[in-house]
Amino acid sequence: MGNSASVAGRACFVAAVGSDPNLVTFRGDLLYEFRIEPSYNLAIPVHPTVVTYPKTTAQVAEIVSCAAAQNYKVQAYSGGHSYGNYGREHLEPEIDTR
Repeated sequence: MGNSASVAGRACFVAAVGSDPNLVTFRGDLLYEFRIEPSYNLAIPVHPTVVTYPKTTAQVAEIVSCAAAQNYKVQAYSGGHSYGNYGREHLEPEIDTR
């Protein structure tokens, strides 16, 4: 397990969701695996660096800005799935819009 404090841009992502710890989780956090949605295809493991749960469009905009500042790609996730877990890109921030 990694150290979530070392996630690039961590403070920016936390601020983007109004410092609400229920709206963001980082790979390496104690409850990370329990807070993210499971992958549908376990043969293709994916572990996003950051998973966010924004409540407003302003939060989405801030999250995308944080990701761009760190040269992360962003993947929106809204409950669907694909064979290859394409909604769950490895090492990239994820915005859960459900």
